[in-house]
Amino acid sequence: MSAYTLITGASTGFGEVFAKELAARKKNLVLVARSEDKLRALAETLCKGHGIDARVFPQDLSMLNGAEQVFQFCQEEKFDIELLINNAGFGYIGEFYEQPLEAIEQMMLLNNLTAAKLARLFAPALVARAANADGRRSGIMNVASVAAFNAIPTFAVYAATKAFLLSLSEALNEELSPKGVTVTAICPGFTDTPFLGKVGQSRQRTLFPLEKTEMVVKTALRAFEQGKSMEITSGWYRAAIFAERFLPRRWAAKVAQKVLNFSQEKK
Repeated sequence: MSAYTLITGASTGFGEVFAKELAARKKNLVLVARSEDKLRALAETLCKGHGIDARVFPQDLSMLNGAEQVFQFCQEEKFDIELLINNAGFGYIGEFYEQPLEAIEQMMLLNNLTAAKLARLFAPALVARAANADGRRSGIMNVASVAAFNAIPTFAVYAATKAFLLSLSEALNEELSPKGVTVTAICPGFTDTPFLGKVGQSRQRTLFPLEKTEMVVKTALRAFEQGKSMEITSGWYRAAIFAERFLPRRWAAKVAQKVLNFSQEKK
């Protein structure tokens, strides 16, 4: 039975680049996102270009039963999932008291509940395959953010969802690594993806150098292969997060907000 990597949010951004990098490494893929047309076009390109098998499953993972639908599809198709990449997510910037309740609910559901449910649904099979994999690594990668390390005013819920993902990943890695399953949270900063524009950030106005999507993906896969529970993908952010340990938490939140505000588009 051939092994597959399952990638959520695979039609654009990190998800698309993960798909391209893994296909180049001859990994079979299950691609999940809302946009069926984009998924099918990507899958066709990867199959022709790299000779791998890429399957698509269009699904809105901000729906309450989205995780179950993905799991059922993989069960019916009898896919041997060796790596789950929880990449799907979105952010919303603005004063918390003005944010739509629907946006808050969907953000928490997609960024946290769906990711946790997918991890729980696939974990038993990952443990089972690790026991019979002759040293081959199986696991889960959760796309978090450097926002996980700070409270960020006007980005409060998004940062909190990423803190949840980081905490979950580190705990699950301690539970599952003795069983041969690695769980890694990757924590990129401002990166040149469509997400940057969607939350009103500028590619020209970032305090730290803009990270390249391809380098983030390569760093993330290397960290996973090394069995790390967490990886901050930029040295600039590693230094900044280390320095913030010496600040009172309230000051750290103020600094985080200023960094966010600095990078916002001028209206």
